[in-house]
Amino acid sequence: MPMGDVYIAGGLRTYIGAANKAYKNIPAEALAAAILRQLDLDAAKRGISIDTVIAGNATGGGGNIARLSLLTAGMKDSVAGITLDAQCASGLESIITGYARIKSGLSQCTIAGGTESASTRCIRSWNPNHPNYDSSRNSNAYQSAQFIPEDFSENSMIRGADETCRKHGIRAEDMIPPAMESHKNAEAARQNGDLKKILLPCFGAHADQLIRPAITKNFVSRLRPVLQGGIITPATSCLFSDGAAFVTLTDERLPFFTSGEENSSPRKNSFYKIVEACSVGADRFLSPESLIVAIKTLLKKSGLRAQDIDRIDYNQAFACVDILYRKEFSNPSNAFGGALAYGHPYGASGAMILLHLICAMEKFNESLGIAAIPAAGGTASAILIQREQD
Repeated sequence: MPMGDVYIAGGLRTYIGAANKAYKNIPAEALAAAILRQLDLDAAKRGISIDTVIAGNATGGGGNIARLSLLTAGMKDSVAGITLDAQCASGLESIITGYARIKSGLSQCTIAGGTESASTRCIRSWNPNHPNYDSSRNSNAYQSAQFIPEDFSENSMIRGADETCRKHGIRAEDMIPPAMESHKNAEAARQNGDLKKILLPCFGAHADQLIRPAITKNFVSRLRPVLQGGIITPATSCLFSDGAAFVTLTDERLPFFTSGEENSSPRKNSFYKIVEACSVGADRFLSPESLIVAIKTLLKKSGLRAQDIDRIDYNQAFACVDILYRKEFSNPSNAFGGALAYGHPYGASGAMILLHLICAMEKFNESLGIAAIPAAGGTASAILIQREQD
C-alpha cells in the first residue's frame, strides 16, 4: 500500500486534576474512557471508523490499559488496543506510533494519546528474587520505575534536573520568571477560553486545578530546594497530576474537529497534517537536555531551519528546560502555559502539548509547529505538524 499523508482529525483532554483531589478515586482507564467515548462518537458522526487505540501510561499496574480503556468506553470489541510506556514521552510516542501505523498502511484511523492517575497509581514492590530486594528494609515498595542502571530512587529525575542546572550555570533565581510566566499564561488562557474547545468536563471537574495566578516572586524565592543542596524547588518543578488526552489520526484529509465543551462546529478551513517525527536518546544523567537534541534532530530530518517553524511547544517538567530552550531557540512557545502550571500527567502530557499547540496555531494563524517532550532516562520525542487551509 502506498504511503499517504496522516491528519489529526480531532482531539480532547480532560481537565487536569491535582493528585488526590478532583479525580482522587478515578483510575487512569476511566479518565481515558471519558475521552475515548467522545472521540469515538465524534468519529462516527463523521463517517470514520476507529480501528486502533494506542495509549501511553507510565505508572499503572501493567496489562493493556489501552484495551481496558476502550472497552470501558463502550467501543467495539473489534478495536485493537496497544499500550506504550515511554514514561514522560508516552503520550507523544503513542501518537508517533499511530502516525507510523497509518503511514505504513497498518491502520486507517487511530485514536492515540495517553492517560495517567497519580492518585491511584500502583505501589510496586520488589520480588524477593530480584537483586534490588533488600531483606533488611521494612518495605521494598516503590512508586517510580528505574530509568538508568546507575540510579534507582524516587528522586532520580530531580537529581538529573539539579545536575543539568549545575552544568549550565542555572541558578534557582533564574528559574523564577519562567515558573511565574507559566502560571500567568495558563490563567490568561483560562480567562480567554483559548483551550475550551479541546476540554471535556468529566467526573465533576470543570477547571484545571494546579494553576496559581496569584503566585508571587517573593513566595517562589522563599521556597527551599526539593533535595538538600539542590537547586530545583517545588515551584520550578511540575507536580503530580491526573488526566487524559487523545487525538484522532486518520489517512483522510479531514478538518480538525472537536465537540469540545459546547459542541462547537468543525473549523472547516483547518487541516493538521503530521509532517515528520523523531525519537532520540541523549545524556542519561541530564534528561532535560534531550529536548534540544530532539528538536534539532527533527529539524534536520525535515530539512527545515528553526526560523521556518512558527511555534515550538514543549514539556516544562522543570523550569531549567525553559532556560535551555531559550539558549537555543527564539521561536514562540507554550503560549497557554506549561506543565509548571498545569501539572504533568506523565502518560497524557505529550498529547496535551500537541492539543495546546494546535489551539495556539489556530489562534495565531500559524502554519508549522513542533510539539516536543524530554523523558526519563535521557530520551525525547518530537513531532512536526503543518496547518493547511482551503
